[in-house]
Amino acid sequence: MSVLLPWERKENVPESPSPGKDRPDIHKRPPVNPRRYLAGTVMAVILIVSVLIFRHLGPSWGYSPNTAWKLDSGKVLYSCGGTFLLQSSGGISLWNQSGRVFGLQGPVGDAVLGEDFLVYEQSKTLLIRHLDGAEARIGPALQGEKLLPFPGKNVVYLYRPGRSLGFGEPWVIRAISLGGKTLWQTEVPLAPFMVRQGQTSLAIAATDISGGGSQWLLCMDPVTGSIISKRRIGQGSWRNLLLTDGDVIVAVLDAVIQAISITGEVVWTHFPDGILTSAVLHGDSIIISVLRDYPEALWGMFPRCQVTSISLTGEVRWSTSLSGKEIRLFPGSGDSVIALSENRVISLSVKNGRQLLRLGTKGYPISCSGELVLCEQGGGLYLMNLGEFQPGRETRDGS
Repeated sequence: MSVLLPWERKENVPESPSPGKDRPDIHKRPPVNPRRYLAGTVMAVILIVSVLIFRHLGPSWGYSPNTAWKLDSGKVLYSCGGTFLLQSSGGISLWNQSGRVFGLQGPVGDAVLGEDFLVYEQSKTLLIRHLDGAEARIGPALQGEKLLPFPGKNVVYLYRPGRSLGFGEPWVIRAISLGGKTLWQTEVPLAPFMVRQGQTSLAIAATDISGGGSQWLLCMDPVTGSIISKRRIGQGSWRNLLLTDGDVIVAVLDAVIQAISITGEVVWTHFPDGILTSAVLHGDSIIISVLRDYPEALWGMFPRCQVTSISLTGEVRWSTSLSGKEIRLFPGSGDSVIALSENRVISLSVKNGRQLLRLGTKGYPISCSGELVLCEQGGGLYLMNLGEFQPGRETRDGS
């Protein structure tokens, strides 16, 4: 006779159900509702896109400044010293904050704007017109000559092909005083693009047409026109040519910045992390804008540019990010630099990059001179004065 021990006895103990039959599996996930899953995904995408749009557009600070004047049509040729040289169906005219300064009668072949004068070619004759309205004849323009931007203080520079436009043919640069006297003319092996006159040197941005379009810097004696040095910068497109107070010239391409001495030695080189779109010199700082690929750009829908300050010795001082595909920089009044994007105007501190002002605009800001910003809207132009800006409310330009 067998005896069951107490722990072996089964007195009315129900049998444990096996998983999958009578007892539910607590580790099994409930079925997913596809509609709820899709709705959640759509809401998440909408939220992310909304955040990116807000970051791209951004708020505008303060109320709209007054519009100084409007034009039904026109385009900007040059801007300098608070004045704008515009071309419209009525010809070429000069404008400032107060409005139209003067217009030019008849067809104009070429024109460049200096600090306080305008030089233009008309019927193969070079003419000068000062901002006070005084006009004078400089002299005849030679066959095939074009004005080089930018003129010096009391001199203008012209260029023409030496013999033909064939590959390897030389070019001739001619310096002429505002009184009409030819100071010098020099034959160079490169096609000049723009010129900057310093105290002790004349810097010329040039292109080697026969050498695959490589960019070069020519340093010339401003008195005699003799070539002091010649330095190859590299491939790319010219963005600017900056002259410092010393004997250093800063050549700016879309892929590289090089500081070069008058004698042709490279002082320093800076390679931007992206495509360089603009560069200006403000005091002892070089401010550049670079288009970069950011992860939050959402496949290029919301591009951003990096604005960076570089010292005259090549060190990076500060850097800040701004929304926009192409940020164009202009020296502002006082301790500021003006950044123009597709739909806003931003004033940055040269010292640390802090935003001093941000204003949304109707239309496209295309040029700036001091505190004056020229915008294009519907084929027309209107001028804003940032000096009238007052902080207070978040709004957009209502002009």
